[in-house]
Amino acid sequence: MRKITIVILFFLIATLEGKSQNLEVGFGLGTGSAYLFENNDSDVDIDYSAPFSSYMNLKYSKPDSYFGLKLKFQYLNAAIEGRNWKSSNEPIDGDVTSLTSMILLEHLKENNQWNFGFGYTHQELRQD
Repeated sequence: MRKITIVILFFLIATLEGKSQNLEVGFGLGTGSAYLFENNDSDVDIDYSAPFSSYMNLKYSKPDSYFGLKLKFQYLNAAIEGRNWKSSNEPIDGDVTSLTSMILLEHLKENNQWNFGFGYTHQELRQD
């Protein structure tokens, strides 16, 4: 019981002395055109359906800071149909799923907002 009381007092003092911070959570859904170049290449016989896209992000920043740190995950799924243009010209019928994770440094100026960061994408073609 004494340890719990000490921990609670420590957190109370820490929160009273701490400065304010922002933690934002965002979600989104959408569709559009995910594969612009492949759809416009006349040598490639591939058709993509309109994809389903969703994302979730978590942004941390301090009120007096010019930058915020954002962690973003984006999922995309699109149906694909056509011919394999890379190798044997065999038919392709299935869907493409993509999961992208990014860490971004976001400039927090109201009129001029930009992001800089890096990410990793895992993409998979699943045949029907």
